[in-house]
Amino acid sequence: MDTNAITQMITMLLAIIAGFYAWLQNNQKKEVVAFYAEPASPVSDAVVSTLPVRSWTMTESTRRWITFGESDSDKIEILKQVDASEALGLRSYTIHYSKGFYLIEYGLIKSSGREK
Repeated sequence: MDTNAITQMITMLLAIIAGFYAWLQNNQKKEVVAFYAEPASPVSDAVVSTLPVRSWTMTESTRRWITFGESDSDKIEILKQVDASEALGLRSYTIHYSKGFYLIEYGLIKSSGREK
């Protein structure tokens, strides 16, 4: 065997190994993206409907927290939106008021934002 044939075989073997490694890395990347992008076990409405109401409604202390320091009109608007959302049985909703918003999930403040 001449050196040219050996060089070609080694090059082809390295290309196959590199292709397999790239394929493996791509599959691992897809698994990681899926892990963070897709919920592990989505909660169905049938399951949530069996939970006690207090597990997905806002507590009085959280209501006081989101209305603390707000104007009377904002307090009324915030609490009106909370009551309406809970009356509809919503587990996730957004409250908008004059200074910003609150994202609520299962009665807890998940996120908020204010204008500057």
